[in-house]
Amino acid sequence: MTALKKFSRPVLYVAFFPVCLALFILLISQDKSPDRKIVGKWREVSWEYEKVNRENNQLLPDRKIHEHVRNELAQDLIIHRAETWEFLPNGKLLLHKDDGSTVRLDWKLKGRGHILKLNYADEKTEYYDLNKLWQEGMTLYFDVEIQAKGIVRMTFEKIT
Repeated sequence: MTALKKFSRPVLYVAFFPVCLALFILLISQDKSPDRKIVGKWREVSWEYEKVNRENNQLLPDRKIHEHVRNELAQDLIIHRAETWEFLPNGKLLLHKDDGSTVRLDWKLKGRGHILKLNYADEKTEYYDLNKLWQEGMTLYFDVEIQAKGIVRMTFEKIT
């Protein structure tokens, strides 16, 4: 008698479920949480418009944000002038700027690990949508409501 004839189908289904569950748990446990993946140094690679108003889209057909527009957008958002972001495991973020200065603030991933919350010492808070996070890179989105009126995509590469 073969093994399949010994067991009825319901018994095989009941045995199959724990095996699939164990495999699923094993695969999930092997992946790092976003809180641990984000730790390290990240360099800003690009700023691009992801979604813009029709009139703004005509002005920038390549969707790249030019340096003078970037500086204007960054006037009230100190964070956007940073060149290198260093996420520390204790929830601190160091922003290393071009001029050699460093700004220190707190970071936290909220929701299901897709909302990056940054808190400044002066109680100012900024939120980013953490769209993609992989071993070599990261993509953040933020909504600007200044004259650009659109959603900006910031791309980072991990510095090893």
